[in-house]
Amino acid sequence: MKRPRVLFAALALACAPAAPLSADDDTGLWATAIGSAKLSGPWSARLLVQTRMIDDMSRLERTVLRPSLGYQVNGWLRARFGYDAHFIESPADRIEHRIWQQLSTKWTLNALSLTTRTRVEERLIENTDEAAVRLRLKAGVSHPIADGSWYATASNEYFVGLNDVDGGPRSGFDQNRLYFGVGHNVSDNVTAEVGYQLQYIDRASAENISVHQLMLTLKLR
Repeated sequence: MKRPRVLFAALALACAPAAPLSADDDTGLWATAIGSAKLSGPWSARLLVQTRMIDDMSRLERTVLRPSLGYQVNGWLRARFGYDAHFIESPADRIEHRIWQQLSTKWTLNALSLTTRTRVEERLIENTDEAAVRLRLKAGVSHPIADGSWYATASNEYFVGLNDVDGGPRSGFDQNRLYFGVGHNVSDNVTAEVGYQLQYIDRASAENISVHQLMLTLKLR
């Protein structure tokens, strides 16, 4: 277990939350449904549908569609690539397209589950001439509680821009998402999860913002 411990510790340090100096505050709600299915051999398919509410959960900010394909490299490593369509309604109506690639790992230590995810995404943003490339580093942990059908989970994800785009995102720290949740395996095919996410966003043209989000997730497989 030495190798996964070192790998997890390194990525967890890389994902350490950035400490906000000053920020506006908001309250939001993310409602997510995820469906996944096994394909032939090591291949799998997944579809995520998500709505995000802002302004104290009073206004729809965006809807996200995220289809993807995964390939199980071995018992602990999986590759996945996919596409995002972000139908954004606030602050202005627009669609952002994203193409992304990721590697994820999963390790078990007794009853503890340790996960890491490294994703690179290419964001195609309206009124810009080139793709904005962003790196996302995520580390998570979960542990069964109660009768074993329940579990507690926590994760942190760090975002960093890799290039400067005229009229678009800049390179450097972009945002951080810290999450705590509780889930229930309703059946072999259904999992429900509720949690809290603190999203801290670095906004180039305005004061940085901290968003306190209620997270509702339903997973079907």
